[in-house]
Amino acid sequence: MPEKPTTPPTAPTGSACLPVEDTGNRCVQCGYNLTGLTTDTCPECGWQIDWKLAQGGVDGRRVGTLAHRARGWRKVDQTLLTVLEMLFTPWRFARQVRSDEAIWPSLIVATLCYLSMILPDVSGWKDLLPEILNYLPPISAVILGQSLVFATMCSRPSADWPRWYARFRLWLIVSFYSTCFVASWRSVGEPPLVSSPFSTNFAWPLDSTGLVWRELGVTVIFYWWWIILAAVLIIRNRPRWLAGLLIPLVFLFAWLGYAVGERTVEIF
Repeated sequence: MPEKPTTPPTAPTGSACLPVEDTGNRCVQCGYNLTGLTTDTCPECGWQIDWKLAQGGVDGRRVGTLAHRARGWRKVDQTLLTVLEMLFTPWRFARQVRSDEAIWPSLIVATLCYLSMILPDVSGWKDLLPEILNYLPPISAVILGQSLVFATMCSRPSADWPRWYARFRLWLIVSFYSTCFVASWRSVGEPPLVSSPFSTNFAWPLDSTGLVWRELGVTVIFYWWWIILAAVLIIRNRPRWLAGLLIPLVFLFAWLGYAVGERTVEIF
């Protein structure tokens, strides 16, 4: 007998034809779309899925710094390790830091480094206020200036892209951590000073006095700080070309700190 012809499968009808709505869940490790996944393992890279992280949007899917992930007294040593990670592997720090991290670990780092710079010059309580006014306003101006500008200029019209306040908070955390450099200024003479585009105390191509390599320590500090901010800008912001164009603004913020410091001395 001839075989009966097989009936071709019918196309699904009704709701089965509707595409599955993208939940926005993504793998933290590789970015794989986890929409519709019924297991707790990423099929692309094998990550054991933490759904709280996977559902957090672009910024919320970051694992956070070592200080953010630590609990209890481990916050102390992990905060120190976070600073070291930022200094020596800034690209890794840039990929991990989250805008919803607690600010106080980075603020403590900034405060301790600032105190380590001014306290050796303080012989009594009467000398404390002048020393605070000497450096606190310019450092604060740099932190606020770069946080406001970078948070405002780098954005993407996307539902899961961090809003302005989240970006501003992220830059505050990055700025507080990066003030660890102030603790080393005493060993190299003074902090980087920019009185004009043509006059600095570190090596700068436009300096009218030439490249002042005798100020090697200040030069290293300035450009090390520059590299860290550049890593965060390029890795964490979109569009990347705009983030790259904003890197020279770090010089402008150094000038802003100098201008505020000079004005503070005039007033007080």
